[in-house]
Order: sequence, then C-alpha cells, then structure tokens
Amino acid sequence: SHLMLEGDMLVAPAAERPGYPGYRFGLADEDVAEHERTPLADLPQTDDNGAASFAVSLDKMPDSSRPQEAQIVVRMAESGGRAVERKLVLPVMPRAAMLGVKPLFDGSVAEGDKAGFDVVLVAPDGTRLAQPGVRYELMKLEQRYQWYRQGSSWEYEPIKSTRRVADGDLDLATDAPARLTLAPQPGRYRLDVRSPDVNGPLTSLSFDVGFYSDGGADTPDLLETSIDKPDYRAG
Repeated sequence: SHLMLEGDMLVAPAAERPGYPGYRFGLADEDVAEHERTPLADLPQTDDNGAASFAVSLDKMPDSSRPQEAQIVVRMAESGGRAVERKLVLPVMPRAAMLGVKPLFDGSVAEGDKAGFDVVLVAPDGTRLAQPGVRYELMKLEQRYQWYRQGSSWEYEPIKSTRRVADGDLDLATDAPARLTLAPQPGRYRLDVRSPDVNGPLTSLSFDVGFYSDGGADTPDLLETSIDKPDYRAG
C-alpha cells in the first residue's frame, strides 16, 4: 500500500491490426520517424489495498498511414528501492478507414506461379466496409547506377525507377475479401491499392518474383541475382 507509481507511453507502428492477421495497411516505404516516450504525469499512489487506477490519453495522433499501437510502461517503486515494471500494448484506433492487403504467399513468389492477394476496407472500429472501384497498380521496381565526376574522383548514385505492368479495379464487399490474382515475371515489384476518393486510403507492399538474394545491392559492384531453379547439382 501507498507506493509511488511512474510510467511513460510510446506510440509506434504496429505489425498488424487486431482481427486482420497477415494484412498490410499503409505505405510499405513510409519513413518511420523515431518516436519519443511521453511521461505519464500525476500518477497516484496505491491505496490501502495496494491498488491504483488512472487514465491515459493520446493527445495527438501520429502522422502515419500505418496502424499504430501504444506501449504503456508502468513502474512501481517498492519501499526497499527496487522497481517492478510491467508493459501493456494497446492498439490505437485510426482516424479513418484503411485498406488492407494480404499476400497469399510466403516470402516471394516462385517463377511461373500466380501472385494472389486479398483486399479489404476496414473502418476505424474494425468492421469491413463496401467500396466499389478500388484501383490497383502493379509496379516493377528497377535500379541502375549513374556515375559522375566530382573534383578529381568518380562517384556514383543509384537511380531507382518504377514501371507499371498491370492495373485494374476491385469492388470490395463486407462479406468476403476481394481476391486479386496477378502473373508477374521474375523481378521485384510493388503493389499499390488506393481508394477512388481523392483523399482516401492507400496501401502498398513490395514482393519478389523468382529466387532472389537477400540483402541490398546498393553499390555498382554488387548485383541482385535470380536463379532459375531452387536446387542445382554439384559442379
């Protein structure tokens, strides 16, 4: 009883939205700013029974297209000076509806296979919404290098470009996800799915087709490689 409490809260991107495992929401290449912990002010002492209750509020929503979660950490200082810490993670309700895209494959798509996706529109409270005319675009990602002379030395910079290889419309319903099936050639791709409304939600995700190496080839002496079969004989 009568112990001091202290704590803080950190709001950060969440891996998933509750009730939608495997779905991606928001922009895949969004720059995630470093979030600061916000101290929880004016926390009460525990009462005669060793219990305390308090409210935690989020003053400002993060400026992000991705789902967010609040990590609430509370520490109780014992009379001997030790602190007992516990963390609670709660989902943050978004301000508007979000488009969810679920890849129907693990990791990358094998060469010659179809790339399947489920698409839903989710309200802030987690219910599904109907939306006709949702637009999708499949963009192929390509990278080359540009060399330039600076002073007495040569430098380089990567030049990334995108090329649209497929597009179309989807009609989203409330009873089942809309199924999207694509047949891309080997390479690296980004799928963009956007609402027909000008200020509506947008979701994108990147994936590979074929057997690609892991890691970034961000210098001209490294190449992104793809092989034509999963196994090779010795020699």
